[in-house]
Amino acid sequence: MTKRLLLVTLCLLALFGAGVFAQDSGSSAADSALPQPEDYKPPKKTAEKKSQDDGMFQPVEPAYATLDAGIILLAQPGGSEWQHKLDKARQLAIDPKLPVETIYDPGDQRALQGAVDKIDARGVRRIIVIPAVTSSSSEALDQTRYLFGFMKKPSKKYLESPHVNYNSASLSRIKTKTPVVITDALDAGGEVTAALGAWVESFKNSVDDDISLVIAAVANDTGSDYAEEQSSLDAITGALRKKYKLAAARGVLLRSNTERMNSGAGFTKMPPAGSQDKLALSKTGKEGVSASADELRHAVMECSKTSKVLVLAYSLNGGELDKMVKDDLKGAFYAWGGTVTLSQSQVESWLKARLAEGMDAKPQPRYTKPALNIDGKQGNSGLNSGTWQ
Repeated sequence: MTKRLLLVTLCLLALFGAGVFAQDSGSSAADSALPQPEDYKPPKKTAEKKSQDDGMFQPVEPAYATLDAGIILLAQPGGSEWQHKLDKARQLAIDPKLPVETIYDPGDQRALQGAVDKIDARGVRRIIVIPAVTSSSSEALDQTRYLFGFMKKPSKKYLESPHVNYNSASLSRIKTKTPVVITDALDAGGEVTAALGAWVESFKNSVDDDISLVIAAVANDTGSDYAEEQSSLDAITGALRKKYKLAAARGVLLRSNTERMNSGAGFTKMPPAGSQDKLALSKTGKEGVSASADELRHAVMECSKTSKVLVLAYSLNGGELDKMVKDDLKGAFYAWGGTVTLSQSQVESWLKARLAEGMDAKPQPRYTKPALNIDGKQGNSGLNSGTWQ
């Protein structure tokens, strides 16, 4: 009898303990069901959900990385003189231990992805994209920013440009978990202004009268209206006018004869590398002759009414600018300063500054999902049709 009583007591104790344990484990749920104050509102999670829907990703420098950075150099096609300067600057300004990949089309997703894959395989803390091109705000660089996830969708000016019809055009994002930084281009530093300013100062010291400046700069972006390049050129001429107290300063873009030959927003064929230095500025041609020759002549004649005029040509590669500009300015009153290009030391200085900028910049979150086309599908090509959400 005593044994039975003991056994029953132990069973009751076991059942009672299990009930207490169950009650404790469910206490948090019970607490959440307790009456709340009338002004209580549960926390919203919409921000987190939206971030997930947009495919945002905050990169973190990998702990296993052995190298400070890998560099993607976006090199603007040009003549042999520019290519030689850029190659030499790369050798002198960048640590040879760091991997460097060179791409000639800022919007070529496959080429960029291949460069990223090679750099990632080396184990780097970040990827620095350095655009060795004339304008930081060109539509081609807009697409670079989109591809790397810094823009939610392609820019309107890119979608309306000839670039969108190239075979390399794509909506697919660049895939990498490594932090990416895109620096400014050649117009960001003071190297271009300094190169032109040296000629202005020399000419001003040789004359007593007021002088005006007209800069004929080669347009290197195959854009639909060249507005961004003109804005960059205007900023340079404005800085020179203020610094040297010029009577006037004008910048004229020299655009290629192949510009918008067909009725659509593109080229009849893609212009060959270096064609930006082979300009059809004279009026002897028929269809497709650029109006830039008339603009240049008009600027020089207007400035020469009130002051002596210094004309400078600016190009990454000298090319045949001297003869062509002189031919289009026959009969005008001006002083020819020559074609100004960046010196080797200036290219090297610019590249060092952009590399330091990339090293110091804080990595930003990126979009990982591609933009949607008009059909609501994530596309890889066909950028020349429809509109974009």
